[in-house]
Amino acid sequence: MQRFFKAIESDKFRILFSYQAQFGLRIGEAVKLNAKNINFQTKELALKTEKARIIDTLRIPVQLFKQTLA
Repeated sequence: MQRFFKAIESDKFRILFSYQAQFGLRIGEAVKLNAKNINFQTKELALKTEKARIIDTLRIPVQLFKQTLA
């Protein structure tokens, strides 16, 4: 997994794949991620799931949140 992330040159794609790996997102869910989906006060991600079609709220781990802000 570390070699995979080191091979990614774009910070944008590295963050995208980090969210996908951390939360187990499907491709369709990952590509729809947007800064609007993040509550920066509570450090939560609001996401409409593809399978259940419901809004799910997920807490963003501290390290991933710091990477997102950077």
